[in-house]
Amino acid sequence: DMLALGGVVHIAGEVTQNVRAAGGEVVVSGIIGRNATIVGMNVTFTDEARVQGGVVIGGANVFLSSPVGKEARVAGRNFTLANTVAGDVEAAVENIGLTGKARIEGDFTYWSNKEAQIDEGAVVLGVQERRSPQQLTGRVGKIMEPATRWVKPILGILSFFTTLLFGLLFIRFFPGFSRTTVRTLQIAKWRSLTTG
Repeated sequence: DMLALGGVVHIAGEVTQNVRAAGGEVVVSGIIGRNATIVGMNVTFTDEARVQGGVVIGGANVFLSSPVGKEARVAGRNFTLANTVAGDVEAAVENIGLTGKARIEGDFTYWSNKEAQIDEGAVVLGVQERRSPQQLTGRVGKIMEPATRWVKPILGILSFFTTLLFGLLFIRFFPGFSRTTVRTLQIAKWRSLTTG
């Protein structure tokens, strides 16, 4: 496996397992033996790159020009597909384009307010479906709803104990400041209440 984080990440060799990378600019021109999870401002998979498994990509500008052995899931602003994806393609993007070299061997589902720009020669073997971004956010909300019911009380309890702990530490390590603050509140109650 490979884990990478940097301003510019360039993967040019062979990684036999999974790749997880994040950076301002991520360029993949090597071979990835399994899956790739990439996050970056600009993400580029060149013609020389090969991904044996699937890809999950998040970025403002995503250019996928390498063959992908399984599915591709992309979230970002601009996404261009210019090679073969052996599985489904799911994309939540503003702009999406399939070049004449694009071939999707599974279903093609995308969430966007704009129609996909599909060049002549692009092939989608499965079902092609455009959905509104509101459908995606509604689905995410339904998935997260059960977890939210449990998380809110736990966060409230954690917030209480964190505040209590910081208060005790403050009193312990800054006793003079704490006494001065209490004395000011006792002497100038109305001024403290109205002007702080």
